[in-house]
Amino acid sequence: LISSTTPSPTATVRLSPSQNMLPYFLKDVRFKELRRCRSLPCLFTWDLYGEENISITFQSKQILQAQVVNSYDENNIVGNRRGSNPEMIKQDDIIYELHKDTKIFSVYAATRKKLLNHLLDPTTEIDYIHQYLETALWHTPPSEIFLRLIEIYNPTMESDDLVKTRVRIIGIIKHWATLFPFDFIEKEMKEQLTNFLGVIVPSTVAREDLITLPGSAKYLYLNQRQPLCPKTYPMPKGIQEDRCLFLDFHPTEVARQLTLVEHSRFRDIPRNELVRQLWMKPNPELKTPQINQVTKAFNRLSYWVATEIVFTPTFKQRVTVVKRMIQIANKCYSWNNFNTVMEIIAGLYLSSIQRLKRTWKEVPKKYMTIFEDLTTFISSHGNYRNYRAALSKAEPPANPYLGVYLRDLTFIEDGNKEFVEDDSMLNFYKLKMISLVLTNIIKFQKTTYAFEPVPAIQSYFDKIMILKDQALHKYSQLCEQPVTGGAQNMTASGTAVIGSTLGTASSNSSSAAARANIAFKR
Repeated sequence: LISSTTPSPTATVRLSPSQNMLPYFLKDVRFKELRRCRSLPCLFTWDLYGEENISITFQSKQILQAQVVNSYDENNIVGNRRGSNPEMIKQDDIIYELHKDTKIFSVYAATRKKLLNHLLDPTTEIDYIHQYLETALWHTPPSEIFLRLIEIYNPTMESDDLVKTRVRIIGIIKHWATLFPFDFIEKEMKEQLTNFLGVIVPSTVAREDLITLPGSAKYLYLNQRQPLCPKTYPMPKGIQEDRCLFLDFHPTEVARQLTLVEHSRFRDIPRNELVRQLWMKPNPELKTPQINQVTKAFNRLSYWVATEIVFTPTFKQRVTVVKRMIQIANKCYSWNNFNTVMEIIAGLYLSSIQRLKRTWKEVPKKYMTIFEDLTTFISSHGNYRNYRAALSKAEPPANPYLGVYLRDLTFIEDGNKEFVEDDSMLNFYKLKMISLVLTNIIKFQKTTYAFEPVPAIQSYFDKIMILKDQALHKYSQLCEQPVTGGAQNMTASGTAVIGSTLGTASSNSSSAAARANIAFKR
């Protein structure tokens, strides 16, 4: 079966722990393509000409298992326990998970020293290295890891394997500094990296093959896709830029500028603000300033939506403004700017807007259908099932809703112990789950939108006026007087569609997102 050379649909061979055994065991197989499988930390995946999927597991030079797998099963992914009953195997200061159905080993827990030693093991795959470095802020200070790597690179006594060890350390540091440059912005880490490049490996191919010293956080975004920039819509003739009103702007251009500004805020969130729920601790403006800025911007735009509607003096214009808001939200959705969609829909579901029965009655059915579809899209039902499905299919650039990531990190932190085995070993399974969330965040931080900035529109949103709940309700009543006997408030049904709050916002909170029940956890 393994040696079959009959052309047929692509088959998958999964190998562990090292691809070096490939020529020996599969020398007669004709290859179609060689690729790495990112989902499986301890595996390599090959596309072959074979009749069915073939799963092969190695330990050392012994074949543990060679079997036919008819279809790819997501339960076989390391770290996914659905449908799996892993066996825990303890060796010295490390615990492995052995998945009985696939005979695959993965690190479950270990001491800090053992985790670092496993990093340098030649059989350790790149995904473990990625997870270990990505979650360094959760388990070991990056400066401590870096110093230990330098000590191993330049030992007091040389060994036969020193060359191989040094090559591996260079690869690890290159991977680290390229994908997680935020770790090297601090003065101490930057100096350590400079010394390593300039003293330990001076004027060598290894040094040139490493990386350019990250000068700023923006280094993360050098490798970004640049789609064609669409033509901007011109400003209305005869209107001064500093005197423009909301309806003077083209809705598509407003959506573009909101996308540019809000995605810029999202891209600037450093990894150290996501550590151990710092955004929920006292003084978030000091500990997590960027997350705090994104949170405030969310509430600000949501309340601006409501303010703009109730400030519109005439009934006909008010209907136009509601339609315009739905248009902008729909445009943002088409560009994967899901955060702005959340903001606008949250603003439209504020009680001061939902009570405007006459206004909503005049909104055309076409717009109401879009509004209802977007409401269903942002619903928190099923753990934001619809939103997560769309995000999983979205290709960068995209601007995700940060609140869901913070929610996931909160559940992972609260629902999993940091240490196991009488607090002697770090729970690396927990770190792998955190790494998965961080990887998704970084994925959408890397690629920018290629829209042309329009200063007039961006300046307009810098100066917008926001009303609080009491003032909004007052102006809403001026727009439409309460119906005798009391009109049924749409908010009750609306929030039922959107779902339960992410966090613990108090009942008297003035947060738009809290009132719409899609708040950040604060």
